[in-house]
Formats: sequence, C-alpha cells, structure tokens
Amino acid sequence: MQVTLEFWEEIKQGKYEICISSVVTTELDECPEPKRSKLLAYLNQIKFNQVNLNEQVIELAKKYVKEGVISGKFFEDALHIAAATIYQCDILVSWNFKHIVKVKTIQGVNRINKLMGYREI
Repeated sequence: MQVTLEFWEEIKQGKYEICISSVVTTELDECPEPKRSKLLAYLNQIKFNQVNLNEQVIELAKKYVKEGVISGKFFEDALHIAAATIYQCDILVSWNFKHIVKVKTIQGVNRINKLMGYREI
C-alpha cells in the first residue's frame, strides 16, 4: 500500500502523463457507494487524458481473446490492454494480478502486438 501511495503522490505532482480509458470510468460508475465516491475523489486529484474505445481498440481486444491471451469472460481486461496499446502508453498500471499482471498475459499481449505492428507494453 505504501508503494501505491508514493506512486499516487508522484502522479499528483505531474511526474507522469496519465491516460484513463472509458472502461475505467464505467467501472468506477458501477462501484457501490461509498467506494465509488472515494475512488472518484482520488481521480479528481490528478490530471489525466480520457481515451475512448474506438474500433481499433475493440478489434485488438477481440484478437487478444481469439488468441486465448484473455478469456472472453474478462473482455473489459482485454479492452484495458488494447486501449493502452493503441494509445501508445509506455506502461499499463494495474493491480489486477489475476488477468492482466501475469507473465502469460504480458507475453501473449506483446506477441500479438508485435504481430499486429504495435509496440510492446
């Protein structure tokens, strides 16, 4: 938790350019109270670019699912990764260790990204 708080302070100071997709804002909107208000208050502390899901993002997410990198059951996770790829983010920050932050997923995503002409995350 301490590392997360330190990282958040660096974000607040503008050390990083932050991109947040509409998938994140939708997930936050669906959170129950009081968690939603607390998370939105954190988000209001920082400057970020809102990135939208376009056809390119959706198609790449579908490719991750088709190739078995992400289960179709967790399509939103594929959208997170695809948005980060399409909008050329250097790093995808996630605490989702079950589907996003695991070696198999990272290797599979980077393999598909290379095949599709995108850079690795």
